[in-house]
This record gives sequence, structure tokens and C-alpha cells, in this order.
Amino acid sequence: MKRAFALGALAVAAALISASPARAVNMKCIDRDGRCIVVTVNGQKNVKLSKPTKKLMLELERTSSAEAADWVHDVKYELTSPVQGELVVGAEQTKEAGDWFGEERVAEVRVIPLDDVELQTHAEITTAEGVSIGGSAPLVQQHVLEQKTLPPGRYLLGVTLRGRANWDRQVLYFVVK
Repeated sequence: MKRAFALGALAVAAALISASPARAVNMKCIDRDGRCIVVTVNGQKNVKLSKPTKKLMLELERTSSAEAADWVHDVKYELTSPVQGELVVGAEQTKEAGDWFGEERVAEVRVIPLDDVELQTHAEITTAEGVSIGGSAPLVQQHVLEQKTLPPGRYLLGVTLRGRANWDRQVLYFVVK
């Protein structure tokens, strides 16, 4: 079974633009499909899926585990060159996002392996941000990567950028050589 893993805080560099107060609904961001986020991985900027990668995603959606297929279904971006070395992820809002996110933006990063790779992780208990039960955030368990580099293979990266006013999530495909 393939799982999504949270990336440790040391490996994530969320580049956040200075915040401005949220005022209106931004129809460009309302679908929360990643179009209001720019993601960089090891300095490489995300691009929209190419036709060959779209075909690959359709095939992976049919052949992957149910959990991975859910993530594959949301892939709309990719990195065009393989990634090497320590994984450094940056996320910032696009200019078109305007006031969508509001203040205090933070990025959450998940790594979803598509191939059978061995990842070193440990379990952590944390609060589920943005969810409230009886006025408090519930506790959840997440698996956090211990390694700063990933083994060779195909992966998805789920990046959620949250601010006080709103959020957006981008899922992108990349290869580690």
C-alpha cells in the first residue's frame, strides 16, 4: 500500500509573499486546483502537464492503489526535469491570487510514491489545522519523512498553501533519478 508522507520541516522552504487582508472571493482560485500557487522543487518551477504525462496519469489512475489513484486524479502540474539531491520545496501564491489566502500563509507538503520505494518515516501526533471538534482541533497521526533525499522513482507532490482567509492545493508529478 502506498501512503502519502509529510515532508519534515527542515526540507521544506515555503517562500511566502507578504500578506494582505482578504476581501473578496477570487473566482480564479475557487476550484482549489493549484492554479493560485507556484511550486518550486530544488529551484525547478512547476509547469502544466504535458500530453505524454497526461496519458501516463490516466494509466496510473487505472492501475494504482485506491489511495494513490485519488492523488493521481488531482495531478495538473509536473516538473520537466528529474530531481536529484536533497528535496527543497517552495510554495508561494501567484499574482493572480490577489487576497485569496490572506495573512499568515504556511505550506504543507506531502510526498506520494508511485513506485515501490522504501521511505524512512516516523509517526508524529499533531493537530488537524482547519478542523474543529467541540471548539478544538483534533489530534491526528501523520508519517514524517526522516530522509532529506528520495530514492529513485516516480512521485507525486501535494502542496497545500493555507492562509487565514483561504487555501489552495496543487498536486504535481516528478521523477527522482
